[in-house]
Amino acid sequence: MSQELTVPEGWKRREMKGIPASMEALCTRKTEQGFQYALQVDERHANAQGMLHGGVLMSFLDHGMSLIIWEATDRAFCSTVHLDSHFLAAVRP
Repeated sequence: MSQELTVPEGWKRREMKGIPASMEALCTRKTEQGFQYALQVDERHANAQGMLHGGVLMSFLDHGMSLIIWEATDRAFCSTVHLDSHFLAAVRP
């Protein structure tokens, strides 16, 4: 991806490997309650109809949940066993 997304103040772009790295959009910040994760998207994350691609949302959900579990278990290995989602409506980036 050639276009650079702007990281909001207080957030940090998270460098990743593999499939999550292809999103180039995961940001994190640490609060008193723990880490927060955000996905910053633009038209590069859309499907052919111009809506946010469901695969992008599912990848964010899968990776975000694993990061939460990883931190909660003192960084123990974890993996997704089953992930299911039902989208209520389409959304534009």
